[in-house]
Amino acid sequence: SLPLNGEILILDPFNGETFFSMNFSDQSPPIAVSVEEDFTNLLFRLRSDDQYNNGVRIAFNFTLTDNGGTYPDEVSFDISLNDFSIASAGGYIAPRTIALEEQKANISIFDDDFQGDILLEDPKLNLFFFNGFGIGVRPVITRIVGEDRTGDSLVVDGSQIDQLPVVTPAPAPGDVGLSEIQIENESISPSLTDFMEFKPNQVRGEILLEINPENNPSSFISQGASLDVNFEVELPIYGSIKNFGLTDTTEIDFGDLVESVDDIQEIEQLDIRLFVRNALPVEAGVQLVFMDDDFNRIDSLFAEPSIVVPAAPVDLSAPVGTPNHGRVIGESDARIDVSIPRERINALENVTQVRVEVFGYTTGNNAEPIRLYPENFIEVNLAAKAIFNLEL
Repeated sequence: SLPLNGEILILDPFNGETFFSMNFSDQSPPIAVSVEEDFTNLLFRLRSDDQYNNGVRIAFNFTLTDNGGTYPDEVSFDISLNDFSIASAGGYIAPRTIALEEQKANISIFDDDFQGDILLEDPKLNLFFFNGFGIGVRPVITRIVGEDRTGDSLVVDGSQIDQLPVVTPAPAPGDVGLSEIQIENESISPSLTDFMEFKPNQVRGEILLEINPENNPSSFISQGASLDVNFEVELPIYGSIKNFGLTDTTEIDFGDLVESVDDIQEIEQLDIRLFVRNALPVEAGVQLVFMDDDFNRIDSLFAEPSIVVPAAPVDLSAPVGTPNHGRVIGESDARIDVSIPRERINALENVTQVRVEVFGYTTGNNAEPIRLYPENFIEVNLAAKAIFNLEL
């Protein structure tokens, strides 16, 4: 019941300077003082040593007024931080290890339409870190898992991967530290070249993060900051491919080709012309397989398909190991004419699907390593002409 007034101060734990203070007062019984303050954007320095564990220093003074009433047995103060969130905190952050969300990268070249044996001379696994915290972290890969299109897996344990460098911290609150870490043939066993012979269409990385692995005495974290990670498998493909194969299926209706004919029996000969543009460093052959609605094979364009399309020109004059060695520098093209005679035409009446198959091997029958990029392609276009035997 004693009237009360006073002051509470928060002091810098290192130099004792006051960086925050507030006054309080209550003159009417029952005496109970409750004060709420907003600490948004207020810098707290915390001290950790033999005396303090992330401590702050608080000082207070108060005056009790004798009003002739009853004196309390004790006066207590309770100070707490409610709805606590950190805009920014700096100082020593002890090393620790946390788990990072599993990282995944897809390799579309090994999806269902890929066939062949591929040798990749220089594949890479890339980790890109965007670090908004003012503290270094080291990624620790516990294992890398490759899964092929049949669901089989190839696992490389983290003990077979060289230690990775520390990710760059943000230089200041609101900034981002950027780091690119590459895993190459020399830093993993088995090598990535051997790993890719498994033909995984997905690679997963299980990663831990060592926080402050260098035990830096001064770091900071900021509200809203994040650590973002991108994981990718780098293929330009540099190497060679044999028994290469790509397939694609599309709808076709021979009725559309002979709309002026009442009966397919009136077709004497069907001439098919293929136009092929090749921007792949692959000497290729082409086959068309004609199928019905249920994808049952009815016939094919060639009885014995062979290599008919030259590889796109590549730069073999650049020094080996440089980015341009083995890179496509142009296109090749081919026009292929095939006549389907009368005795094979009747069977084509029920054809509604055609599967285009491209096969071959890389430049020089795999004698030279080449590079494949997303812009490399092979394009096959088809035209048909019917020769009729009409009775007028």
